[in-house]
Amino acid sequence: MLTKFVESYVQAIGDMDMTTFEPLSLFGFHPMFDKEWIARIEKCMEYSKHVSMDDLAKKIKNASHLRAQLCFILMDLKTAGIAPEKRKKIAEWVYSLLEKLAKKDVNGFKSNIKHTHSEIEKIMKKKFEKGSIEAGKLLGRLYTSAYHLVNGLYTDFYTDWGIENIGPYDLGDGRILVIKKFANLNPKLLWAHTKDFPCSGFTIYSVYKDVKFSCDAISVHTQYEGDPIKGLESFRVEIDGKETHQLGVLKVLNEFFEKKSAEQWDLITSLDHEELKKKTLLMRCFIFKDFFEHLGIHWIPNKEMFDAIKDKPWSTIYNPPKKDQNEYWRNVLDPKEEFYPS
Repeated sequence: MLTKFVESYVQAIGDMDMTTFEPLSLFGFHPMFDKEWIARIEKCMEYSKHVSMDDLAKKIKNASHLRAQLCFILMDLKTAGIAPEKRKKIAEWVYSLLEKLAKKDVNGFKSNIKHTHSEIEKIMKKKFEKGSIEAGKLLGRLYTSAYHLVNGLYTDFYTDWGIENIGPYDLGDGRILVIKKFANLNPKLLWAHTKDFPCSGFTIYSVYKDVKFSCDAISVHTQYEGDPIKGLESFRVEIDGKETHQLGVLKVLNEFFEKKSAEQWDLITSLDHEELKKKTLLMRCFIFKDFFEHLGIHWIPNKEMFDAIKDKPWSTIYNPPKKDQNEYWRNVLDPKEEFYPS
């Protein structure tokens, strides 16, 4: 099944310009401590023998996030020069966690399905508000402002930790449910000032009529066929788990995120080279905090990780072609291929 995952992620990457990640590129950053990161994952594998894999998968929570992290691990396995058999073993272990999170379309070719039929039935029994043009536009602005905030909190390439688009779920009669979940918006251990943010997350449940939705392995890569504003039949918003449907409250929240997203971006882009490396290393470990701690592993980066990035420039090991990148990334990601970026 790893072959299908690789193909799905190659499609998600597509013709993406890999030089546009801001304020740093994962391709320049991750190879700096690839061996140390793989050692951490191997430690997780060893410790996982004493816990339930089902419970461990739940500590990740976000299937789209795990797909991204599996992609990064596949890259690290190659740049670290890990032997083929060990590459396969590590990759299959991580993939087994993904299989426990995703209910259908595990590799994320066209959707991000993580709820059972009974779970969706339970959601649809809750109170939904009637859709309107005003509500559709406001929810779109709220999604965009929170999305930009997540970019400032977690960079362009850890975005999935803060945002997950989930669905679509077929409700019959040309209706679908799409869930847009924002989480971890006040990571106080990374950014102390976020302790004053009004919420840690919110979820938008949108029921669309005569609108089609799809996403790829990266769930924020969304596509709509039809008009999602006019086609918004009903919606439900939960802020920190509490129902909140007043448009006035959502407008205030949107204004807050618009302001804070700009401030957060200014903050992260103001960090110098060494500060940015340390912050992003802390970030990569933080997004696995619950996972590591469930295994009894302290989540903070260890000395070896900090030493690996100290006083060093960004890596230049990746050199994909400017056009027709698919074969390059397919060879990089496939653990069976003896292809190494250089």
